[in-house]
Parts: sequence; structure tokens; C-alpha cells
Amino acid sequence: SVLDAIRALPGVRAASAASMVPFGTTSTDRQVSRGTTSTTATFTVVGAGYFSALGLPVAAGREFIESEERDSDTEPVAVVDLMLAQRLFPDGSPLGQVVTLSTRDDPTGELVRIVGVVQPVRDDILEPQSAHVYVPFGRYYRSDMTVHVRTEPGLEAAMLELLRRAIHAVDAGLPVVSLKTMTTHRDTSPSLFAVLLAAKLFAAFGTIALALATVGVGSDRVEDRCQP
Repeated sequence: SVLDAIRALPGVRAASAASMVPFGTTSTDRQVSRGTTSTTATFTVVGAGYFSALGLPVAAGREFIESEERDSDTEPVAVVDLMLAQRLFPDGSPLGQVVTLSTRDDPTGELVRIVGVVQPVRDDILEPQSAHVYVPFGRYYRSDMTVHVRTEPGLEAAMLELLRRAIHAVDAGLPVVSLKTMTTHRDTSPSLFAVLLAAKLFAAFGTIALALATVGVGSDRVEDRCQP
């Protein structure tokens, strides 16, 4: 209902929900296996139109559709990124292929059919880029989700209050934990803060070293002039 209300707002190009946010503080992994080949991938539960909302191009196949966003009894399907596709299917297309998603607590896992391939996305500046597997919200319900909204250009900041009103029009008691643009979210992420802090420290140390070197050169010149 919240997604329906947001998608109906003027200026909204696409809206979806996801269990994690790029440059966020939490993530979940799954072991993705094909025969004897197995690899770890970031596991994200998403709604219909998620890749359109984030601007992630679909390289092959399709996004999830609304029935997969709403219904729990749909076929088990997944979308993978190019990094995961190349690891598991280096010599062919992953579309229509079946892989196993498993965890340490559930080593048997579940068989899912790949219906789409998307471009990779980077979740953290400090960590190596990871492969991703996405599954639909309807079958893998999560109560803690983040809504992603793509607006017409220039409306990002102005849309925040409209989004709050649209959510509370659906349910006045629904808590809105945070509302921010993706740029603000990225610029205030802990990983980017660590990188910027390190850059500032190195710049400060470099300035101090340059100042000391300059003082040293100046002292040598003074000594040269004072020699008889």
C-alpha cells in the first residue's frame, strides 16, 4: 500500500523497497551454488521496479514483476549481477538456469531460477566489490525494508516531505525512521567518512612535513650566512 501511494505521486518515476541500501551499515550473504561451483554473494530482498529506481541497467532478462512483489506462492526466482553470473556461468547465459541459495544454518538451501542479470553495484568504498543476488519481496518477506524512490530531476529534496505525507496517509502510525536523498546518504556513510578523515589526516601530516622541511632549509641558509 505504501509503494502504491508513492508510485502515484507526481514527479515519481519509480519506487521500490529493499532489505539493504548501498553504502549502508548492514548486509546479508548467501552461498550461491551451481553443481560443484559455489561462491558468496550479497543477498538482497527487493520489490518490483527496484533496478529502475536505482538506475541499475538490466543487462539480460527482466526485473521482478508486481505479482512477485506481492505474492508468497510464486515460483522461486532470482536476479543476479554480472559479477555473479560470470563466476557461475563463465561459458554461457545464466538466464533460465537454476542455482541453490544456502546459509550456514540451512546448508541444503533452496533452488531458484535466474530470470535477470543486472549491472554490478558497489556497496562500500573500503571493502572489495562483491557479487549480488536479488530475490523478490513477496516470497522472502522482511518487516524492515527501505523504500527507494527515483524522482524527476531536481525534485529530490522537495519530494521528502511529500513522501512522509504519502506514507502517513496509508498508516498514520507507521514510523518513518529516516528520509534523505541518496546523495546525502552516500556522503554521510561511515565508510566514506573514514576515507575523507584519512585523507584530511594525510593532508595535515603532509603540510606539517613540508613546513618542517621549509624550516630546515631556512636554517641551513642562515648558518651559511653566519659562517666567517
